Amino acid sequence: MSCGGINDPFDSTTPAEGWHQLYTDKATASLSGGKFNVTTPDCADLRADIAAVGTTAPIYYRTMTGDFTAETEVTENPRFSYQGAGLVIGADNYGYIRLERAYGDTGGITFEYYRDDGKYIQVDYAFTTAEAKGRKLVRTDATTVQLRLKRTGGTVTASWRESATADWQQLGQAPTPGSSGNPAPASISAGLSVLNRAQPPKGDPQKAPFTASFDYANLTCG
Repeated sequence: MSCGGINDPFDSTTPAEGWHQLYTDKATASLSGGKFNVTTPDCADLRADIAAVGTTAPIYYRTMTGDFTAETEVTENPRFSYQGAGLVIGADNYGYIRLERAYGDTGGITFEYYRDDGKYIQVDYAFTTAEAKGRKLVRTDATTVQLRLKRTGGTVTASWRESATADWQQLGQAPTPGSSGNPAPASISAGLSVLNRAQPPKGDPQKAPFTASFDYANLTCG
């Protein structure tokens, strides 16, 4: 595709051309049974605004230009603070956007972004304290969900649904990385990530690895 996208059903035993890996030193990944399976140990996170945490979660991405839609279906069973997996869009020194099926202190959907001016914004938050903090709580116990990020110019719109037969539910919007101050770069990365970091209030006492399985990744132009 002209924007750098792909419709990847993960039905091969080797990654399709154009996928790149980031922060994958300790994570393992495999293609089998039409799934892209990613397992990451404890301490995998995406919090660039907290120096002690940093961006250490595995990311599998493609370089994209112009307007595009990123969509995936992910199967996982997050049960501890904080575990989640889904989509990520970002660019070096320009910020990023996260959309995940996750567990904070409850099962839900997380939609957050880190701006190029250093501000971290939580729109939808998988914690029961979300509404008290001015955020939305989007609850779900579904182990398989579909997630979508649509970039149109300077705006990225997030949506999700529990199955292919359900209606898409819009979660909110975030500025395209770079658009909150500096001009957006010509290309940005878009792809998949898996997070696993034992922390309060309900961190995994065993700090065990966490696995998510992606059924497809569609990155389409326009």
